[in-house]
Amino acid sequence: MRELARRLGVRAPSLYLYVESREDLLLRLIESGVAKLGAGQAAAFGAALPIRQRFHEGGRAYTSFANENPHLFPLIFGPCPDERRMDPDDAAAASRPLLDAIAEIVAPGDVLDVSQAFWSLVHGYATLALNGQFVMGGNPEAALHRAIDLLLDALLADAAVTRRAPVAILPA
Repeated sequence: MRELARRLGVRAPSLYLYVESREDLLLRLIESGVAKLGAGQAAAFGAALPIRQRFHEGGRAYTSFANENPHLFPLIFGPCPDERRMDPDDAAAASRPLLDAIAEIVAPGDVLDVSQAFWSLVHGYATLALNGQFVMGGNPEAALHRAIDLLLDALLADAAVTRRAPVAILPA
């Protein structure tokens, strides 16, 4: 709190006029970050684009958020005490664009499982990239988008087999 006050050019006790504690400040940062991430996801998945392109845009928006917020991203998704966990309603609102897009191509009972698979894929990439873990070379971003295509190919093929009408897609 002292360092924050110093950077803001105020005395540390002044901060407590705005926040109750360090934990309160961190929780507010998390809430703000989740809202910002959710807005980016809403813009990406809500665009008037074919479904495949929306998933790629959603992945880009997520990884861009991580890259643009390298300290906030792990604060939101890293280990934290219970009093700092994001509000479930905020998490649901941020997840809604992805869930809605997935609901267009899978059966209702599969939406949560598939959304968690997609999120794990994109989150894993974002976390590894943020931590400089892609040391073997290649093009990790291209690999992420290939993996998104593979996931979508499987989901759309399954939708065709079960006669669930998929929405218009771009060629693979």
